[in-house]
Amino acid sequence: VPEVFHELNPIGTVLGYDDAGRDKGNADKFAKDVQAYDTDNRAMIEFLNAQPWYSGKLGAAGFCIGGHLAFRAALQPEVKATACFYATDLHTNLIPNKPGQHSMERVNEIKGELLMIWGKQDPHIPGEKRAELYNRFANIPGLN
Repeated sequence: VPEVFHELNPIGTVLGYDDAGRDKGNADKFAKDVQAYDTDNRAMIEFLNAQPWYSGKLGAAGFCIGGHLAFRAALQPEVKATACFYATDLHTNLIPNKPGQHSMERVNEIKGELLMIWGKQDPHIPGEKRAELYNRFANIPGLN
């Protein structure tokens, strides 16, 4: 997988699956503007388009912040299907963004299939916020 915070850390940095890694990841999440993930997605798509083996069938999937980043990938018209598991911060403004660039402000741009999964007891997104997102998604014409 690509290094999500490559602009903020030396090449090859691995964030541990422990308290220190979580704290560093959260600090980096607050330091990277959400539009930079779109630039990362475009770079990956351009790389794929240059490969002779690439079929043009592109999907995205992610867990936790990766679920949010998969959602950002879904904004690219080339992405045909996306699965977001426990996508964090879609219901907040914790990840820095410019006006009009919050992920939910751009949801109408998604042209592919979208699968959103959250746990009933997910501490990162309360039930009422999951319901708000569900209702928002359900009312977007053409969003599958």
